[in-house]
Amino acid sequence: MEDTYRNSMLKTFRKTLDDGFFPFIIIDAINDRVKYFDQFWSAAKTKGFEVYLAEISADYQTCAKRNAHGRKIKDIQKMSSNWESSPRHMMRLDVRSLLQDAAIEEVCSVETYIFFHRYVGLMVFY
Repeated sequence: MEDTYRNSMLKTFRKTLDDGFFPFIIIDAINDRVKYFDQFWSAAKTKGFEVYLAEISADYQTCAKRNAHGRKIKDIQKMSSNWESSPRHMMRLDVRSLLQDAAIEEVCSVETYIFFHRYVGLMVFY
């Protein structure tokens, strides 16, 4: 993703946080580098959100077949081989039980979903 697009997405995200209309926010983007999502994580934590990462994986063939962006297998392999692990202090969600092949059509091995949740009274998550 271009830096311009990422910067715009971060600006929009910060405005969403400041507006305070949503207690739950999901960022669906390829975050193969920690630097691509650490500012989102920090901004959300500063505003009182709990941040969860969900890494989704599949084989290259499945990703190439399902991706909506026209990425070639070699591009997917390159992203996967250059993948940076998320820092240990960032909480992860195991969403494998929620994903069923028949129900999920756009999952790729190089996607990290970031869930931001602000505690409002009693929190029920999944």
